[in-house]
Amino acid sequence: MKKVFVIFYCILFVFMCSGCMNKKEPKDLAIINSLIYDKREDGTYQVIIEFMNLSSSSSDEGKKYSTQTAQGKTFREALSNASSTIEKAIYGGHTLVRFFSESAAKEDMAATLDFLLRDHLTDETPLMVVIKGSNPNKIYKASLGLSDSVGVYIDNMQISQQRETSKSVFITTLEFAKDFFDDGKQPVAGIVELIQSDSIKSEANGSQDTGDSQENEDILKCEGLAAFNNDKLVGYFNGIEARSYNFITENIQMAIISIPFMDGFMVCEVTNASTDIKSQIVDKQASFDVKIKTQIRIIADGTLVNINEPKTMKEVQATFNESLLCEIVSAIKKAQTEFKSDIFGFGNSVHIQHPNQWKKIKEEWNEIFANATVCVTVESSIYQTGEIKDSVLSEFTED
Repeated sequence: MKKVFVIFYCILFVFMCSGCMNKKEPKDLAIINSLIYDKREDGTYQVIIEFMNLSSSSSDEGKKYSTQTAQGKTFREALSNASSTIEKAIYGGHTLVRFFSESAAKEDMAATLDFLLRDHLTDETPLMVVIKGSNPNKIYKASLGLSDSVGVYIDNMQISQQRETSKSVFITTLEFAKDFFDDGKQPVAGIVELIQSDSIKSEANGSQDTGDSQENEDILKCEGLAAFNNDKLVGYFNGIEARSYNFITENIQMAIISIPFMDGFMVCEVTNASTDIKSQIVDKQASFDVKIKTQIRIIADGTLVNINEPKTMKEVQATFNESLLCEIVSAIKKAQTEFKSDIFGFGNSVHIQHPNQWKKIKEEWNEIFANATVCVTVESSIYQTGEIKDSVLSEFTED
């Protein structure tokens, strides 16, 4: 009987001792959802923080977030200064997105990255996104579709876009840091851009407003990528170029590509793509053979031909190969000539395949990459032509 009591009191003692001395209730925390890092014209650093609104007595009914702005000599100091207008403890454990203005991204990102990796307030999971254009703070006034906050909107876009298209990239802080410290690959980040809604466009064109749409409403568009050279933003890829980047880096989940064919068009769905890169180094001159293999499915046929015939299928594949080849070659050329930055990771192929030579040229790799010869080939195979055999358009042709 004594043993039973001893065991009981031991268990009770364990439960009484467990707990967190630093615990804080969510209602006592200012939880960051997203924030903007901005470099002002006067040289000071500014952060615009989007906080989750957990209060049920919000003055703005239905609003799930609020924003605060603070300045300082560094981004970390600006975050600390935000506490002068926030009555709760700032908590960054649920941050979804870190936005960077163009002015901040073009500056020394190394110092910012050091802060993000070193400070306990930050972590490596949030997405890294560059805001294209001026007035970055306007993104918190834009239309958010079906989402409650900007951070949740971008986080949801990461899931939906990868299922539907591959015209953008979503890079976490950890992935950005890995590329930053990788000698064979330069980092990239996602981009977001404010575009005018249809209501504003129609008003600019002199159309009458029916009153059904909101005025002065901007939309957040996620498409393309931001390219870096070491620690500075050097330029952008548009959606098609970002898709080429995803093909080369094997990040394609789904891509919808329309190609002209015969008297109409074909719409191809790509759900599987692999890339093989072979490198050669001779006297600091680099050359690459890039072979991309894809499987495609025909999801729309705007022609009058029978795509189930072997000859026609080969012609569709050849046209698809040529179209994708032109896009990929153009993207690589832009990275070489405009960015002079190996964002694709060709240097890693050299490192793996020629480790001894890599040691001698890695310090000059960006310059070598800019003058490298890159030969690209695309091979595709059609594995399905859809649920019907003949094109619907054939029903309207004369006998």
